[in-house]
Amino acid sequence: MTTHQVDLDKPLMPRAKAVWLIDNTALSFTQIGTFCDMHSVEVQALADEDVGRGMVGRSPIEDSELTQEEIDRCQKHSFASTKEQTQAYVHAQKAHVTHLWPNVVTNRMRLHS
Repeated sequence: MTTHQVDLDKPLMPRAKAVWLIDNTALSFTQIGTFCDMHSVEVQALADEDVGRGMVGRSPIEDSELTQEEIDRCQKHSFASTKEQTQAYVHAQKAHVTHLWPNVVTNRMRLHS
């Protein structure tokens, strides 16, 4: 039996998030790749439409994975990472999932320990 697990350390639909960030921000490919857990070359291929042609972007702001303030901060400082915001989001999501499905999270922790 195959079980599908969601990795809460990564944004959902990372390629769609990358497309949105490419189209709507001035973030570098490296910054977008760091947030979406993709290599910067893969982000560049999305930007050049070598892959994902016609893919519709999905806003990480609407999905509460990033804030506009975080994007603005990272656009001003090309060395800045969105990882800090992602880690705060992951922590909040894990707390939310634990609250909603405590048995599932507890069982998952037992499997991985």
